[in-house]
Amino acid sequence: MRTNLARYLAAYAYRFNQTFGTEIDSISIQNEVFFESPFSSASYASCVGTAGFDCFDYYSNAIAKIRDYWIAQDLTIPIVGPGNGGLGHSGADSFDLWRQMKFIQAIRAHADAPDLENWMGGYQTNHYSDATNYRQQQVYDIYNNGWQAAPDFDWDEQPWIDYQLIMTGLQDDKPRYYTEAGCFRTNGWLSGAGGTPAHCDGFTEALSQQLFLTFGESSVYYWWTFAEDMDDPRGPRGHLLFPSQLDDPMSSDRYVVAKHFTRYIRPGATRIGATFPDTGWASIGGATKWHIASSTNVVAFKHDVDNDLVVVITNSRNVSVPLQINFGSTPTSGVFSWWLSDKTRKFQSQASHSWYSPTKTLSLTVPPYSVSTLVDFNTP
Repeated sequence: MRTNLARYLAAYAYRFNQTFGTEIDSISIQNEVFFESPFSSASYASCVGTAGFDCFDYYSNAIAKIRDYWIAQDLTIPIVGPGNGGLGHSGADSFDLWRQMKFIQAIRAHADAPDLENWMGGYQTNHYSDATNYRQQQVYDIYNNGWQAAPDFDWDEQPWIDYQLIMTGLQDDKPRYYTEAGCFRTNGWLSGAGGTPAHCDGFTEALSQQLFLTFGESSVYYWWTFAEDMDDPRGPRGHLLFPSQLDDPMSSDRYVVAKHFTRYIRPGATRIGATFPDTGWASIGGATKWHIASSTNVVAFKHDVDNDLVVVITNSRNVSVPLQINFGSTPTSGVFSWWLSDKTRKFQSQASHSWYSPTKTLSLTVPPYSVSTLVDFNTP
């Protein structure tokens, strides 16, 4: 059965390449491994809590068979996983994080460890994030760095959950894949009371991307649906733009947000340190580094090929905020092109900004509830 699954995945990848003329970046063998399945061979949910029976080993044994077939056929498409339905939003739903870590533990404890884990292309999970909940940011921090990253986290303890496993975290450099990320729909740039951000509007979608890139330590991020409303009669869900938006893509807030994080942050870019001198964090103005929905936040990337330095800033506050951003020892020309989005402006070019030598600190003022992308095209 497992060898047949490996053959099926290989045939699918081959046919995809032949049909579309492009290679598949990576494959997860099953979507949401704990989702109800009508096929017993694809179900892991039924054995949870059954004494002496560990369904998580089913997954690691399947990965081992696929690896053997991949090697025999000289296939190189990375296999990622386990692909749980999410990591949970707080300590109250720690079952989700536990499941993800249990599958990874099965890989790490397999008879072929550590070779099996080393062979896998990355850790993958679905997740519809809620960046307005600071506990969500803590979940990602713990997932990647262990309990010591957020020691005050409030767990809703269950006797059958191995919290020691959760608290260990991944703590390695293997790529993180986040799929089915974002919201089902967006509701304008600001949909909260009095013109403030709320979960699943355009601005908080930008915060979600900030979350995945910082606390999520994301290498790959798949936004599951770009359609403004999955039930909208203008077109089926999953479309980047509706037909009515093709001539004016900036009318889609999701498109605008995606442009801030993808137009100049390209494959192969490496995240670099970017912090505010006043806090030493990638955020300023919030009660903690996790309160990104009430702070101003920064993330930065450097391209190894052309040396472009790209900075994205989200300002979650209702006032304009003067900023100073420190890039440490990262070389830069000091001149940044700037694109800005807020409630009325969508990826509009602004006047270029320079830092003040010799402090090597980028200084600018960002408007309330805005997203900024700054690019240094002339780094040394």
